[in-house]
Amino acid sequence: MALGTLSGLTLEGTWREDPTVCPHCGRAAWPVPQNITLISHVREAEWPRVKALTDRFKGFRFCPHLRCPVVYFHRDADLVVVEAEVRTRVGYKVDAPPIPVCYCIGVLAETIREEIVVKGCCDSLQDIQRYTGARTGKWCHITNPSGRCCGPMVQRVIEAALRERVEAGLAEEARRLAEQIPADGVGEAPDIPADTCCRLTGR
Repeated sequence: MALGTLSGLTLEGTWREDPTVCPHCGRAAWPVPQNITLISHVREAEWPRVKALTDRFKGFRFCPHLRCPVVYFHRDADLVVVEAEVRTRVGYKVDAPPIPVCYCIGVLAETIREEIVVKGCCDSLQDIQRYTGARTGKWCHITNPSGRCCGPMVQRVIEAALRERVEAGLAEEARRLAEQIPADGVGEAPDIPADTCCRLTGR
């Protein structure tokens, strides 16, 4: 049941029952390790309000869920900060470029994808660290709006890009083999290794 509005949002009643869930989407939110994170990311116009509350309260929460407009909240402080009130693009909240992943070094998800899928020069976290610098910073509690290490998000982007590269490679191999088959279906069968054939058909 809705409680009312704050920051222009309808808030769910579960917020009052469980202070660890987002007051808008109702899903689990992460604790913000240090209050300096909020001060570092809210817009200048919000500084007085947020600074006064961070001086009095601890235990703020960060909502990481895609398309939910809430970024920070605190039940007892009666505070909800939405995307429009922060100056940082929150990578967890967007699915279209640019998608920030590593805030310390300024690495985007699309940069990691390019290194793996387009250039084909990276196969691991170590490669990505060497080529992009992702996950080599030390200031996540200040630069990352979640206040956390970017490691899990970087790894998720790497895994997705590797899957995309494998799928693209199989599709290209299938296209190449298909081109060897005569259009009229008549002619000598192409020399296709048995293991390749089985792999393409999923046997």
